[in-house]
Amino acid sequence: MLGDQIFKTAVDSAPLVSIDILLKRNNKVLLGKRINKPAQGYFFSTGGRINKNETIDSAIHRIAKDELNIELRTTPKFIGVFEHFYDDSIYENVSTHYVNLAY
Repeated sequence: MLGDQIFKTAVDSAPLVSIDILLKRNNKVLLGKRINKPAQGYFFSTGGRINKNETIDSAIHRIAKDELNIELRTTPKFIGVFEHFYDDSIYENVSTHYVNLAY
């Protein structure tokens, strides 16, 4: 885990790579309302950052377990790559840039 100052420098200097998991049932997609910056108060799909030295496949399974409390039997279908740019972050005067891998 990165220390707070190192993570702040990373957020300020480079894009963060994350996984979005789109859970669809009965033609409906599960969304959650964000409680943290960036995008606080907006509805988003479930997701999380990929950790250093963590494979994408491992990240997908960890995020599914941590965020949805489900254990995936297989890796979900890859949908595409998306980007999000925010003027804010969890740090004062620091913007956020996410590269999202959607599954």
